[in-house]
Amino acid sequence: MASDYALEELGPRAFEQLTVALARTVIGPGIEVYGSGKDGGREATFDGPIQWSKTNPDSRWDGYTVIQAKQREHVASPADNLNWLKIEIRNEFARWMKPESKRGRFPEYVLFVTNARLSAEAGRGGVDQIHRYVQAQLDHEHSSDGDLPRTLRGRGLRDVKIWHRDYLNAAISNDADVRAAFPMLLTVGDILTRATALPGFVEAQQFAPVLVDHAQTTLRHEQWVRFDEAGDSASTRRPVDRVIVDLPAHDGTERLSVLRHCIERGDSVLRRSSWLSTGPRHLVITGAPGNGKSTLTRYLTQVYRSQFIEDETNQPTITELCANTRESLLRIGVPTPSSRRWPLRVELAQMAAEMGPAGGPTLRRWLCDRITENASINIQPVTLDHWMKAWPCVVFFDGLDEVTSPWLRQRVLGEITGFFEHLDAADADVLLVVTTRPTGYTERLLPEHFDQLDLDYFDPTEAADYGRHITTQRFYDDPSFGAQVLSRFESALSNASAERLLKTPLQVLIFTIILSNSGALPANRYLLFWNYYETVLKREAAKLTTHRTFLGEHEQDITELHQRVGLLLQIQSDITGEARARLPLSDLHRLAHQRMLELDYDDSQATAITDRLLEVATQRL
Repeated sequence: MASDYALEELGPRAFEQLTVALARTVIGPGIEVYGSGKDGGREATFDGPIQWSKTNPDSRWDGYTVIQAKQREHVASPADNLNWLKIEIRNEFARWMKPESKRGRFPEYVLFVTNARLSAEAGRGGVDQIHRYVQAQLDHEHSSDGDLPRTLRGRGLRDVKIWHRDYLNAAISNDADVRAAFPMLLTVGDILTRATALPGFVEAQQFAPVLVDHAQTTLRHEQWVRFDEAGDSASTRRPVDRVIVDLPAHDGTERLSVLRHCIERGDSVLRRSSWLSTGPRHLVITGAPGNGKSTLTRYLTQVYRSQFIEDETNQPTITELCANTRESLLRIGVPTPSSRRWPLRVELAQMAAEMGPAGGPTLRRWLCDRITENASINIQPVTLDHWMKAWPCVVFFDGLDEVTSPWLRQRVLGEITGFFEHLDAADADVLLVVTTRPTGYTERLLPEHFDQLDLDYFDPTEAADYGRHITTQRFYDDPSFGAQVLSRFESALSNASAERLLKTPLQVLIFTIILSNSGALPANRYLLFWNYYETVLKREAAKLTTHRTFLGEHEQDITELHQRVGLLLQIQSDITGEARARLPLSDLHRLAHQRMLELDYDDSQATAITDRLLEVATQRL
């Protein structure tokens, strides 16, 4: 008897991919597949003969067939499913018949694939009823424009088939290759069979607890966001699920929710063999300093860890963390991932320092060492390889911009590229997400495989909402004082001097910290910007970059350069009347070089330090 697979738990994109995979198995090669986005009512098409039954010659189709996926999000009774499917099919046919339809070639045949369960019993939401309904729809008259026929049959639609849940369950059960391509459909037996059959693999009974324990331990230890790096004098920390808000981003065409976009991408099957689109599978997320890149990856890692271990026997604190994570997704209006990807998060600056420019561990070896730290057995790269081939995973590479040494950066980029190619060769279902700053990101990491999302600045409403949220979180244990700070924040929102310092989460956080520490905004713009500058400089000096020592040695020079530039820009703005004055990079270089000469450096030393000063000032601060 076929298993009943949780098809409603597949993401919409993954269900479309499953539809195409099953259709390819039955129909054979020659199917034309459509990628994500507006597909004109088609997941795939086939032009040619299809013999549905070897014993029934009348089951032959010969013509242009359109294949459409119809996934129902929630489990329902067969009668409810029947009504839902009727509406879906009726609306689909109506869209095809619209005079202004731009769906291209009109189908001669249509195959609907649905996860809805239909009863085999007559009169109970049955298969026979939906077939009678479809046949009636073929002759239903629609509005028409000009001389076009008014019925589907008149326009050329000859026949319709429906693959419902029972058919899909049987097809999936009989096709090990399809189950292997869609790990969310694998049974426990499938996983154990595949895992233990691979040579060199650690016994599944040993390895599975290691993965669960790794997720539980890291979930507990890596949940915190600290406020002291934003200049908060108190050692305040809050769980990332309480702090997180959804961040706006641009994909080059539209403004979108970055969290939703990441989760929807993760809900697709990302094996090279199953990817339906010609576009990239993986993501590069760029953002300005303080735009929330690290908080974003920390939160997404927690979301996936919570999903991965949700059904395990967890300690009470872990169970509470999982519940809090689910609640946070509801709060920000982002869907829970359908694909239970096993996650890893890599801080690239730390990895680069331990890996070195040459020699040292490979990326795969380094990842195994991190997992082994909390394991009772030694995890080898071959073990990790087999696991990542057997189960969907996601790896977050955070902070490419913080690998500032050219030699280390080259090593890191080479390791990520090699890791990607290794996973692709294994046809693994793994999502890779890299974060970096837009300034200095010139490599365009594998652009044919990585989509780029650019985190956007807050608009005034988003900044105000975040300020209220983060203040409430900072003073969760002192609501009375928190209310005072919120009152100051509301009053300060009208201050025009503050507008340019409310563009990123870090800026808004610093703004609220100033209000809580001093009671009011500084009386002049200089002090307001100075507070922000000092905080950013201190934050940057604490990062594990190759600029760390340089920032300590030349802090006064960097500050003086900013002050000189500020004065020149102010003078220029007063003379020209422009709201935003500009300084050419060549003038900035001249100012810095002149200052180095004044400090008695010779010309070659002054030039070297100036070049470094400009890199730090323009790319880091």
